[in-house]
Amino acid sequence: MRRKLAPFAFAIALALVGVRAGAAEHRYRETTGNVSTEYTSEIARDAATGNVEILSRYPATGETHRIVFGVEGGAVSWTYRYPDGTVTRITRTGNVIECAKDGARSPAARSTVDGAPWFASVNYGLSELARAPSGDREFWIVNPENGKPYKMRAHTVGEEIVSVDGTPTNAVRIRITAWGLPAAFFSMDYWYRKSDFVFVKSVGSEDGPGSPKTTVELVG
Repeated sequence: MRRKLAPFAFAIALALVGVRAGAAEHRYRETTGNVSTEYTSEIARDAATGNVEILSRYPATGETHRIVFGVEGGAVSWTYRYPDGTVTRITRTGNVIECAKDGARSPAARSTVDGAPWFASVNYGLSELARAPSGDREFWIVNPENGKPYKMRAHTVGEEIVSVDGTPTNAVRIRITAWGLPAAFFSMDYWYRKSDFVFVKSVGSEDGPGSPKTTVELVG
C-alpha cells in the first residue's frame, strides 16, 4: 500500500468495512509503531447485479482502492490507484487471476488458482465466516506489486470482549495464517462486532516475526 509490504500484507492491510447490505461509510485508524493514518471505507450493493462495491480512500496520500465482490462471495476486481496516479487493476475470471499495471511498473501477471475465493479485502471477505462460523476456510490474496497470489487460511477463534478505540465491544474473533506455514511465522487477528458483524479491529505483524504490530480500529 503506502509502504513496501511483506508478501502476506497486501490485501490484509486493506482494512475495509465488513457489512453485507445497504450502503455505509466507516472511518478507521491504522497504527504501526507510533505512526497512524486514517481512512474511510464505503460499501454498497448494486441492485442490478447483486455485486458489492467497496471504496476505500486515504485522504493523507490520495490513494484509493475500489474492490468488487461478486454474488458468489469472492472478489472479481480490485482497482488500486497509487498516490503518484498510476493504477493497478487485478481481475479474476473463473480460476484465472490477472494483474495489469500502467506506467513503469511490472508487466501484466497471470496466475491460475483453485476454487477458493479471492478476498481482495480480507476484512469484508471474512465477515460471512464471523456471521456463521463453519470451521476453517481457505482463500486467496494477491500482491498488487507483482500479481502473485498467496493462499491463506482463516479460523474462527470464538466470541470475546475486545477494546475498540477504548470501548469494550462484544465481537467474534477470526485468526488468519498463511497456508502451509506455521502460525509463528505469520498470523493476524480480526474482530467483527457481534451485533451487526461490522469489522471493528485487526492486530498483527504484517512483515513477520520481529516487525512492529499494525493495529486497525473502527473510530467512526
